[in-house]
Order: sequence, then C-alpha cells, then structure tokens
Amino acid sequence: MPFVAKCRNCGYLLWTETKGLLKDLMKFHDSESHKTYDSEDFNFCSWVILRVTHEQLRDINVASKSPAFWRAVRTNPKRLRL
Repeated sequence: MPFVAKCRNCGYLLWTETKGLLKDLMKFHDSESHKTYDSEDFNFCSWVILRVTHEQLRDINVASKSPAFWRAVRTNPKRLRL
C-alpha cells in the first residue's frame, strides 16, 4: 500500500510505495533540510504519514508535475490535508 508523508516543519511532501523507503527518505530530508536527524533519536512525530490508494498515488504523481501543485502546497498548506 502506498504512503504519503508531510513534514510538519516545512510542509515538504514525500510519497512512495513502501513504508521502509519512506522512512529512509524522511530521515534524509530531516538531516539535509533541518539538521535534526540523529540516528539514535529520530522522531517520526515531526511527520504526518497517510496511507493512500494506488489511484490517489497516481493522482499525486500527475499533479506533482505541475508548478501550480507546488505553489498551492507552499502558499496554502492547509488546503492539502494530510
């Protein structure tokens, strides 16, 4: 089952087919963007994780190719409910 995750600190979105890969991507984002990742003390509470259907994941993949999608995420993060 696919997963979508949203960083509570900056609103960054990640999506992938497996939760294991998603966790690795979340750790990488936190270490690169927020300098908060410590391998012993990683806190998944800084992320909202949502299980989605394959159809929803396909829609996200299509929408993510549009600059308007990312502009909407940046300017109105509450509109994207995760």
